[in-house]
Amino acid sequence: MRTPDEQEHYLEHERFGEDATGKPLPKRSTWLRVGCISLAVLMVVPLIAWMLLHQLGQYFTETVAREERGLSAAPTNYGYSVEKYRWQGSGVKVHLWSGASMDLVFDAPELQLANIRARDWLAGGRAIFLDLECAEAHHSYTENTEIGLLYDFERGELHTCGDANPWLARSGPSGKSRRMSCDDLRTLAKTLE
Repeated sequence: MRTPDEQEHYLEHERFGEDATGKPLPKRSTWLRVGCISLAVLMVVPLIAWMLLHQLGQYFTETVAREERGLSAAPTNYGYSVEKYRWQGSGVKVHLWSGASMDLVFDAPELQLANIRARDWLAGGRAIFLDLECAEAHHSYTENTEIGLLYDFERGELHTCGDANPWLARSGPSGKSRRMSCDDLRTLAKTLE
């Protein structure tokens, strides 16, 4: 058996310790350190990137539908937009605005937008009716849900329906807000046509 000094001398000067040009190879511990550090970096960097995108995803949205109207008597624009979170699987925002005086944002980070069933301008273009089909992910299953929103820009009345209670529990700018069943909301929208 070789002593540790003889073993080190053997590895440095024999064929196991040299490359093809005769230069000594780095010790195994150096390669092991480089490999561990590389593996750690390859695992941590994507994890950090995923966490940042997941957290910032609610601030970066993709517009799915948007429409804007203007009044002929005044230089005021009003409209709506429906957006979904860009890097998250779920998250829906509905934005209603009317000039600089009204800006409503309804945010539902737990819902995933599946389809926009209806986006109709009613009552001569003064009211918007949005009917959204969404999916809500639970731990072991996904539940389909619908959300309806009818907003009259002239009267400031907001009518909502759906299962997303906290999302639709706010009132319009004038405080006129009413929750109802989705069938009642569709009936009300038909009366405004």
